[in-house]
Amino acid sequence: TLKSLGFRAGPERSRMPKTKVDRLIKHAVIITMNKNREVLWDGAIALRAKRIVDVGPSSSLIRKYEGKIEIEARQKLVLPGLVNAHNHMFGALCRGLVNDHPLIPWLKKKVYLTSTGLDEESYYLSTLLLGIEMLKTGTTCVVDCGTMPGLEGSAVRAIDELGMKAVLARTMVDSTGDDPSQPYRTSQTTRKILRDSERFVQKHHGDAQGRIQAWFCPIQTWCSSDPLCKKTLRLAERYDSGVATHASVDRVEVELCRERFGYTPIERFHRLGVLGPRLLAAHMGWVTDKEIDLILERGAHIAHCPGSSMKCASGAVTHGRIPLMGALGANIALGTDGPAAGNYQDMFRVMYLGAVGHKEAHLDSRAIPPETVLEWGTLNGAKAVGWGDQTGSLEKGKRADVVLLNLKRPEFIPLHSDTLLPNLIYAATGGCVETVLVDGRILVEDGRVTTVDEDEVIHRISHFTDRFIGLARDWERKYANENFMG
Repeated sequence: TLKSLGFRAGPERSRMPKTKVDRLIKHAVIITMNKNREVLWDGAIALRAKRIVDVGPSSSLIRKYEGKIEIEARQKLVLPGLVNAHNHMFGALCRGLVNDHPLIPWLKKKVYLTSTGLDEESYYLSTLLLGIEMLKTGTTCVVDCGTMPGLEGSAVRAIDELGMKAVLARTMVDSTGDDPSQPYRTSQTTRKILRDSERFVQKHHGDAQGRIQAWFCPIQTWCSSDPLCKKTLRLAERYDSGVATHASVDRVEVELCRERFGYTPIERFHRLGVLGPRLLAAHMGWVTDKEIDLILERGAHIAHCPGSSMKCASGAVTHGRIPLMGALGANIALGTDGPAAGNYQDMFRVMYLGAVGHKEAHLDSRAIPPETVLEWGTLNGAKAVGWGDQTGSLEKGKRADVVLLNLKRPEFIPLHSDTLLPNLIYAATGGCVETVLVDGRILVEDGRVTTVDEDEVIHRISHFTDRFIGLARDWERKYANENFMG
C-alpha cells in the first residue's frame, strides 16, 4: 500500500461548486459559426434563461456547470437557428394554386386569392401552419415581407403563440393607377398609408418579449411612389426599424420600374436615399455593375430565394450575380419565399439549391461551397434583420436559438470531419431536425412543436380549402388569357 511505502495521505481536495444553469447540452457535435468557425466534436452548451452562458468541450463544461435539465446529445449535431430572410406568412392556402405564370399574372392571381379569401381566422392559421413547418425544419426567425394591412393582429398573435422570432413588414402600396400591369389596388392616400404603417410599428415593434420586429414594406418597386419610399426610410430611422421589399426580381419588374420612374430599382432607391443598411431587398437577380457597386457602398442586404426563382423562372440563379456580390462583400441571406412561389419552408432545401444552382449556372463546381451557404442561412440572415449581435451563431452571451439534428441518419453517413459540412448541405433536409430552442425555450421536441397543436391547426385550416380552390378556378376562368402587360 502507499502507506506501507512511506507515503502519507494529503488533505482531501475540495471540489469547486458547479455553476447552476437551466440547460446543459453535452456530448454533441457543434458547428458554432463563431468568428473562427469552430466545430466541436464533443462539445457542450450551457444555457441560462434566454442566453448562452458558455460553449466549449464537454469535458470542460461538465466540470463547470450543472443543468436543471441536461440534454445528452451524443450522435446529435447542434447548429444556430436558421434565419428565413424572405417569406409571406399569409400564403399557406395559396400553396399549389399559383403555378406556371409569368410575373405579372402570377402576382395578380396571388393577390386575388389572398385579398379576396383571407380573413382574421385564415390569416392566423396560415401564419401558424407556416411557423410549424419552419420550426420543425430548423428555422427560428422569419422575415414576413408583406404583412397584410387590416389583418396584422392575426400575424402578431400567431408568432407570439409559436414562440419563434419574426420581422413583420407591413405592406405599403400607393402607386397603382389604371396600369394593366398593376396587381395591387388602393384608394388610400400616401399619407394614410404612412400613418397606418407607423402606428403598426409603434404598437408591435418589440412585441412578444422582443421576439417581434415591426418593419415597413413598400411591397414592389413600381408600386411605391417616391414620397412613400423616402418617408418610409425616415420612419424606419425614427423607430430603429427596417425596410423590406422586392427588387430586381426579373427583367419585367426592372423595366416597369424604369418606365414608371426613369431608373432601375437599385438606382432609384439610391437616388431616394433608401439604399442602405436598413434595407433588405429580396431576389435581386437583375442588377447591373453600377448597382452592385451601390449595394456594396451603401451596405444594403439581399435575401436570395433560389427555390422560388427556379420555380417562377425569375433568373436569380441563371442570370443573377449572387456569387459575385457575395465574394465582393455584400451580405447575402437566404429565404424560402412564400408557399405560392417557393412552396416549401425547409431552409435546408434552400441552402442546397443555393449551393448547387450557381455551380450549374456558372459551370463552376467551386462557385458556392457548403460553408458559404451555411453562413447565408445563419450569420448573414441574423445580420440582415439587425440581430447579428443576438443570434446566428452559438457564442457566449448570444440568444439561445439552437437546433439539434439526428446524426444517426443515412444522410450523414459516412460521418467524419471531412464529410460533415458537405453532407449537411448536400444531403440533409429539415427532416433531420429533432429539437429546436428559441431564447432557451424548447419549441420542437422529438420532431413535434410544443407550443401549438399541429393537428388542430391542420384540421382548422383545412376548412378554408374549398374557398381557395374556388377562387383559384374563378381567376383562371376570368383572367388567365388576358394580356396583363397592356
